Amino acid sequence: MNSPDPRLANGWEPTYEPAILTQALPVELCQDAIAIAQKIGFESSPVFSAEGPTEIPYYRRSETAWLKPDDARDLYQHITGTLQKLNNECYRFSIYGMDKIQIIRYEPGCFFNEHCDLGSAHAANRKISLLVQLSPPEDYVGGDIVLAGGITVPKTRGGGCVFPAWVPHRVEEITSGTRYSLAAWAKGTYFL
Repeated sequence: MNSPDPRLANGWEPTYEPAILTQALPVELCQDAIAIAQKIGFESSPVFSAEGPTEIPYYRRSETAWLKPDDARDLYQHITGTLQKLNNECYRFSIYGMDKIQIIRYEPGCFFNEHCDLGSAHAANRKISLLVQLSPPEDYVGGDIVLAGGITVPKTRGGGCVFPAWVPHRVEEITSGTRYSLAAWAKGTYFL
């Protein structure tokens, strides 16, 4: 006997499409995130594979600072609440936590070719991706986030997008200025 899927109660149906967020973070937390990352320091952004992190400059060029919960409690609290809320509204995946928050710095010549956030090794349990624009849009040229289907994410400071970790996306090359962004992932049991 098949029992009904409780996620579909009250007429709710999942959506696996990316969602554009007009205000994922308040401007004050955007500024705090950049300041904390600058204090921690940036390193060349790796690409993760089954063999572990490696630099592939023709595929990804940027710099990353990894924030731990103790580095940014208010930011973690806000992002955790946002991911839980969006999961309840859009996906209802089984999630149990999140990866470390990543602050990425893109300067002229930096980009990230099309990729998915769900992968092997440490990325195998990523379920939901959240990307947030930390810089004011007038601080840089280029650097558009483009999601599957050609959806371009608006450059509103504090805005961004959320999507299942399997959705392909890319960051276009920066031609001038500096762009800071935040990436966070809700984790859960492996997709079967």
